[in-house]
Amino acid sequence: MSRRVKLGVLTLSVLTVALACSLSSVLSSNDQTTQEPSESQIQTAAVELLTAAVTSVSPSLPTETIPPPTEIPTTQPATLSEPIVITGNGDRVVDVQKGIEPAIIQITGNAGGRYFGVTNYGSDNQQIDLLVNTTDVYDGFRPLDFYDDDHTTRLQIEAVGDWKIEILPLLAARVLSVPGNIQGSGDDVFLLTGANPDLANITGNSGGRYFGVFSYGLSGGDLLVNTTDPYDGTVIVDRDSLVIEVQAIGTWSIDISAAQ
Repeated sequence: MSRRVKLGVLTLSVLTVALACSLSSVLSSNDQTTQEPSESQIQTAAVELLTAAVTSVSPSLPTETIPPPTEIPTTQPATLSEPIVITGNGDRVVDVQKGIEPAIIQITGNAGGRYFGVTNYGSDNQQIDLLVNTTDVYDGFRPLDFYDDDHTTRLQIEAVGDWKIEILPLLAARVLSVPGNIQGSGDDVFLLTGANPDLANITGNSGGRYFGVFSYGLSGGDLLVNTTDPYDGTVIVDRDSLVIEVQAIGTWSIDISAAQ
């Protein structure tokens, strides 16, 4: 059985980015850049945004009513209002209070090239995910709590030397406007805005390590690429996809076309 992605928050995050892009476009198109955009221009941008949102979301919405989340413990904030920054040295277990919403986590460490592992746990001390598991120098982004039953309250770090962890709002992720291209190195997470995605041409993993590409959207999570070979190929991306995750060592490039 596939796990349900936290659709509402993911969708809201992407629409917020789209709104910012729309208003930025309005400002840049205004002949008198020192003046505020007119009311009619703002209305036009809002209509275009809402039309795109309805087109993207409506065909795949579930017919049943999604129940509200379970009660949030009073010791946990409902939202991630600002980044959580944690630094340390060697093996540590740290408690975090981030709320229940999905986020991204940037992890940096293992400058000496020893073993480096970071694992997140829920309030019941049950493991949620192994975020980092490497003997390489590490600096990357991973998704955090993207599924309904995930709520990180504790991190376990296994390390030799210094490390740094930042838990960031999902809106802090990079953005790819479809159709378009994005490039990177190592683990990363980015949002999709613009048109509905269709095909992704993906290249990477020239060193023959592990290479994985995942999408998250209204249909749940999907594994697009999963290999230890150098990769150059084209895959189908669900048209309701909102977020792409890359797990990689070394450089990669993803070009996503728009659905017709």
